Amino acid sequence: MSLVHIVVSLTFIPIYPFFTFEVICNSKPCKRRRNRPSAACVALCLFIALFVLQFVNYDWNILNFHLFSDGEPHMEFRGPIKPFTDKYNIGPPPVAKNLPYSTLKPRPWEMKGDTSNDYIHPPRVTEVHLRIMVITYNRAESMLRLLKSLNNVDYLDDRVVLEDKHVGIYGQWIDTWQPTADSKEIAVIFEDDITVSPFFYRYLKKVHARYDNRPEVNGYSLQGISIKHGGAGGNLHAPDNHVVFLYPIVGSWGFSPKKENWIEFQRWFAEARKNTSFQPYVPGILPTGWYKTFLKQGKTDSMWTMWHIFYAYSKKERTLYPNFPKNAGMTINWKEKGLHFAKTLKNTDPLVMEWDPRLDNLPEEPIHLDANGKIVTS
Repeated sequence: MSLVHIVVSLTFIPIYPFFTFEVICNSKPCKRRRNRPSAACVALCLFIALFVLQFVNYDWNILNFHLFSDGEPHMEFRGPIKPFTDKYNIGPPPVAKNLPYSTLKPRPWEMKGDTSNDYIHPPRVTEVHLRIMVITYNRAESMLRLLKSLNNVDYLDDRVVLEDKHVGIYGQWIDTWQPTADSKEIAVIFEDDITVSPFFYRYLKKVHARYDNRPEVNGYSLQGISIKHGGAGGNLHAPDNHVVFLYPIVGSWGFSPKKENWIEFQRWFAEARKNTSFQPYVPGILPTGWYKTFLKQGKTDSMWTMWHIFYAYSKKERTLYPNFPKNAGMTINWKEKGLHFAKTLKNTDPLVMEWDPRLDNLPEEPIHLDANGKIVTS
């Protein structure tokens, strides 16, 4: 088999290019030495083969032609879910309406945007309504459970993109979302041990629309269960007649940053972390003690929230939390063994499974709670 035949076989192109190459190889230059084509003939054949390959979605498509693709980006599964699904031969989770991945053969997304920071930015696509970022550890079963819960979400016919990238806790959380100043998309960051409510996106659209114009609101937590970070006993909870409340500590079990505040926080963090003697301590709260313990253990990179807590404290910012009966949340954390839990804990936290009509008429002025869960009146 000649070189020309091999190339045609590898590209899976119909037989037409084969005949094209045969005609060329039987052209006048090649007839001079029928059994050994001239160098010009071989070079011409290789050029044509390379040109044909530009229209096939291979890694050597250096001109990035996609004649046989639909032109739309598809999700490419990365991280620990692939070996898990391969092992049990179950494939990816079933695709539901409006989900950001396809059953079609995936191809790598084109990298866009600024890539000058210390971490590689996730692949970007054009403007979407919702960008979901998934932070993975090494728990394939947990990741699959999260993806299945995402399949059950009502996305209201909006365009959604799911992204996953493993670059370390600081990089995952702080540098994962890089919005532009004019971006209108909503972003939400999940870790892999989270399960989401079918109504989490509907909730995020409501609260973003209602409170994004408030400069002191830095984002929206989806969790219903939280401790009181000032050290007071009991779960964090506002009076039952308030459907949402503002709180000085970020909730990381599903967090949707507000664009303007997030951009400023990223800029501040990029400069603050250059000062190796600076520590983001906030007086009178439990997270400062945790951070000091991690500092002694050399594990501060697993607690990005301390930097956000300090920045919010210095800027007098607040995070909005939902306030549902029995501390139900738009997310639940399975508290599995990993970076934050030494062992898996039993999870009895309730998940919101019905829409609360009070969310259709959110208060203009949410109630404020301090780090001990007490109402702030001034």
